[in-house]
Amino acid sequence: PRYLVGKFIGEFVHPEDSGIFMREFNESIASGNPLRFFYRFKREDGTYIIFECDGHPHISSDQGAYGHMSGSGQGAMSASGLCRGFFMMARPYPTKNAALLDSFLEHKIENERLKKRIEELKREEVEENQVQERQWQEQSRRDPSEAGRVDGSSEHSKTPNYQGMPPPAKPPISNTALTRQNLDSALSAQQPD
Repeated sequence: PRYLVGKFIGEFVHPEDSGIFMREFNESIASGNPLRFFYRFKREDGTYIIFECDGHPHISSDQGAYGHMSGSGQGAMSASGLCRGFFMMARPYPTKNAALLDSFLEHKIENERLKKRIEELKREEVEENQVQERQWQEQSRRDPSEAGRVDGSSEHSKTPNYQGMPPPAKPPISNTALTRQNLDSALSAQQPD
């Protein structure tokens, strides 16, 4: 946005955060260490939003070109050289919507992982079925010849004859309702005289 151009970032940091922000900023320049900081940033409408900031100073070892500035106090000197700039990236601190998006993405990744696992299990099942089918075919090829050698019986004798015994007779259809009277008459019919 245009309202940021040409202004120092400290102007947009919340007054309660600006002291800590400036201290961390200067310490990062002095030590050459990266900066990671959370602060409230002023929007154009005057409200504040929480930002997460990552940055690092650009330290130059070429002090000769800028040597005249160090004596006048313009320019920051670190232990290893002159800070020629500061690279900073900031983004809004993760909010509820960002957390929901992260959760959605995690679920999506888990879903993909589970789909792959299902595919693996299906492949394993197909392989197992193929192995069982081969074993069954090998077994069926061997069984008739072995049965013929041992007792001379045919293959039909090895399979059970389900038509040899008829199914049990169906009970007579009774349309009478189950009442106390019907129960008593059924029980009395079963008792010996």
